[in-house]
Amino acid sequence: MELKEWAGPRIEEHADKAADAASQLADIAVPGGWSTAADDDALAAIETLAETLGGIGPQIAETLPAMTAANLALS
Repeated sequence: MELKEWAGPRIEEHADKAADAASQLADIAVPGGWSTAADDDALAAIETLAETLGGIGPQIAETLPAMTAANLALS
């Protein structure tokens, strides 16, 4: 599936907010600073985004595991 030049109503706005929230979380997250609730919420957000992005098309769905593996290799 080819992506469009313009996103549907409010998609870019929410995607931008999700990226900002992820960056802010990454900036303040420290080992040992997580609660069970915070961990559950972060994992639920990742799962929701992965499912949504995977539904865009096979090219995006195939990219997600590779991105995850690359990020794990860097840490």
